[in-house]
Amino acid sequence: MNDEWTGFREPAAPAGSSAMPDEFDRAFGLLDGLKHVLKTKPAIVNIAPPFGIGGMRTYIVQTVREREVISGNEDKARPRFTLFLQRTGDSPIRVVLPAAVGDLIVRQRDQLTTQARKKQAKASAAARKARGEKPGFQLSAAERAERKKTREKAEKEKRK
Repeated sequence: MNDEWTGFREPAAPAGSSAMPDEFDRAFGLLDGLKHVLKTKPAIVNIAPPFGIGGMRTYIVQTVREREVISGNEDKARPRFTLFLQRTGDSPIRVVLPAAVGDLIVRQRDQLTTQARKKQAKASAAARKARGEKPGFQLSAAERAERKKTREKAEKEKRK
């Protein structure tokens, strides 16, 4: 009961305790027990903020994989991943991330990884050029063999 005159409000029911299932429960319930559905075990991560300000938060992540049949043909199916995220603590949340969102997260991560690799490769090439080394495609067979020997020798020295 909300009473605008007194400012009194009933406390919200804890997550998962209401009579009606929320989106999280409905989505998980629809996938649970189906024939072509695989689930990971819930993975738990505890994160403490710097200096402990704000309290520890626990994140629970579970991924569910289902077969999405294309055009009604059982032979043509692709995987579809749904992510379930829960956060405990002073303000708990439960979120269902649909397959499209999970795919987007993976694509963005791959793009950032590619950008970082390109940046590192360019820096390495510039450093080799500054040292006066030729790129590998410009070396003769004898020079390639010599470079290989030098690298192998350096690796052996590292191991010692």
